[in-house]
Amino acid sequence: MKYPLYVSYEETADEIVAYCDEVNAVASGATREEAKANLLTAIELMLDEYGDNVKGQLKEKVLTVLDVA
Repeated sequence: MKYPLYVSYEETADEIVAYCDEVNAVASGATREEAKANLLTAIELMLDEYGDNVKGQLKEKVLTVLDVA
């Protein structure tokens, strides 16, 4: 099952940070695309390690994909 998630970005002087509050994941990169790719990797690793707990959090929410500048 696929779960759409909110992704927000914060630009700092050195990098762009991507956040996904629904699963408490954060990652960074030199560009938005790199930060998002790193965030997806982090979420995949979380699902591998804590799959049932993370999936349980997601089932309780109705989520929509949103990139916030």
